[in-house]
Amino acid sequence: ITTLMAGLMLVGLTQGMRLEALVRERTEELSSQARKLARIMDASPDGIVVLDSQRRVVQANRRMGELLGRPAEGLAGEDIVCWLAGPSELERFLGAFRSPSGPVVARLSGDGREFDAEITVAPLVGREEGLSVAVVRDASERLETVRALQASEQRFRDVADAAAEYITEFDAEGRITFVSERIREILGYEPQELIGKKLDEVMSPEEFAVWEPAFDRMLERPAPYRNLETPFRAKDGRLVWLSSSGMPVYDPEGRFAGYRSVAT
Repeated sequence: ITTLMAGLMLVGLTQGMRLEALVRERTEELSSQARKLARIMDASPDGIVVLDSQRRVVQANRRMGELLGRPAEGLAGEDIVCWLAGPSELERFLGAFRSPSGPVVARLSGDGREFDAEITVAPLVGREEGLSVAVVRDASERLETVRALQASEQRFRDVADAAAEYITEFDAEGRITFVSERIREILGYEPQELIGKKLDEVMSPEEFAVWEPAFDRMLERPAPYRNLETPFRAKDGRLVWLSSSGMPVYDPEGRFAGYRSVAT
């Protein structure tokens, strides 16, 4: 009996040691995976946050801490809603959870500053049921640039609509991309009627045949022009001679993008 008990104890001890080794191996494996995940998250230029089903932070990367001006480790357990700059941002922010297909813009607050953030949320599937990951990108500079461009465009349109002349923009194919409100008084067209049209659509075939070679040269060899007198057909059929001056327009890469002209 003593021998039997000793044998059983030895078997139990051996199995216990194997189980302990297996648990230790598995723990080290999980720890290694967690460290790899943390390194991957910290390499991202965007903030990354893992959230539980109550939108509380489970894990945040270094960039998220930098955006909020706090150590990433200190963000664990916080409700991400507390990062919003104010109550008015809540509805937009919650939209990221309701429609996880694309980013929403919400204003966040951290380190004494507020900034516009693009937030994309996606659920984690598989064994991580109930968790989601949020990617937070500082969009302040980009959105400021967009707002400045919109304001600049609005100023341009206000000036164009107030001018005695009418202003037209053409693309590199000769299609009208913008025309000011003044065109209504000169040719009788609503501005939107001319968008996308080429000059042959506001000239008679005979008139365009005469001027087509000159227009083609302008598109092939862009250059400023002044006091170019051309005949156009008004909406009511009248022939109207207009004098126009224009400058070629180029895109940020220096490619010809069309013309901007002023006509009377």
